[in-house]
Amino acid sequence: MTNFRRYKAELVRMCAGADWKSLLDQRINSAAIAAVFANPLLAILSRHEYSWQAAYGLGLAVSRMAEYNMESARNFMRRFMWSMNEESGNLGWGIPEAMGCILAQSPALAREYARIFLSYGRDTGQEDNFVDYAPLRRGVYWGIGRLAAADADGVKPALPHLVSALEDADSGVRCMAAFAIRELAENLPIEKRGKEEWAAHWRKAEDLLERGVVSAGDGPADIRLLDGCAIVNVSMARMFALALAILRRSRP
Repeated sequence: MTNFRRYKAELVRMCAGADWKSLLDQRINSAAIAAVFANPLLAILSRHEYSWQAAYGLGLAVSRMAEYNMESARNFMRRFMWSMNEESGNLGWGIPEAMGCILAQSPALAREYARIFLSYGRDTGQEDNFVDYAPLRRGVYWGIGRLAAADADGVKPALPHLVSALEDADSGVRCMAAFAIRELAENLPIEKRGKEEWAAHWRKAEDLLERGVVSAGDGPADIRLLDGCAIVNVSMARMFALALAILRRSRP
């Protein structure tokens, strides 16, 4: 317990710094370090001021664990999946963001768990894994975007559901869906976009984004997210405009 508190305090100091990313990159540099830092990172994941840093750190830690002890990494993924389950009684704060970071960092874990993760954002209207709680659903779509930057081809099947999410009642969900579409469009080669039925999804995404830019106006930059290497505050209108620009630039 003493070591746990010490590691947690060390992580909080790193996450509080402006150079948090480079500090985490340098510190979580081996499977042994990853193993002792994973649980303390999980403990600070639900703290709003450090949630994005902790999600990124868990991406580093669990992906490094997977390189040397796959079963330990799988145990973390199972814990996350249980937390996303309504029966767990947990709210799962930060869990989908952490899962997205992990799967983006570990192709081996993505092969096993990406399909399950994508199902959290797929509303079939029947009994499924779709996340009903909007604040968690935001994290799911952000995580899908993070994964798209690493494996756009694997994320492509989620496109119809990302497009549907652009019409979600929750503005944060719409913003994160736009982020995911932007990442998918930016990282998916045109020759892998698909034909005909896929073209219809891309066209609908462009139309909804265009309408969203107009309807959102110049709202406040109140949506916080990890975008690339930086934690930023962005308005929904700005995120829609960024996604729309990428779609138009990479149009087949």
